[in-house]
Amino acid sequence: MQRLLRRALMILFLCMPGLLACSVSAVRVELADFGAGRTDGIWLWKPVAGSYARQCRIDLSDPFWREGREVVSYLQSCLDGQSSNVPWTAEVERLPGDPETVRLVLVYRRSGTALPHRASAFNAAGESALSSTSLML
Repeated sequence: MQRLLRRALMILFLCMPGLLACSVSAVRVELADFGAGRTDGIWLWKPVAGSYARQCRIDLSDPFWREGREVVSYLQSCLDGQSSNVPWTAEVERLPGDPETVRLVLVYRRSGTALPHRASAFNAAGESALSSTSLML
């Protein structure tokens, strides 16, 4: 219950500057090689003039343990100014057959109308191709 209250207060705090214009969505991502330390974060891309353009960068920490759960912390930095200055936390779900691949549910804060977004993963060596699937955010 305390964790739920803390999450609700965090969402309220992050939306406070533009309370009426703030929308929060859950983004489910699956990252191959994340457990091996080969993913530093993701970019979310929005449609622009028949193509896709970068919208928000989400930097991920290395996994760590908190209260008996494996988690990561992350920050969202968007090109339109919708950024979070306080890190969020997501639980790490490792795939049973491939423990280097993880699933995360990230909170994504945006303003404006929901649009189909795509994603790419990045690290110091470069960036993946844009995802073939999109998610309404």
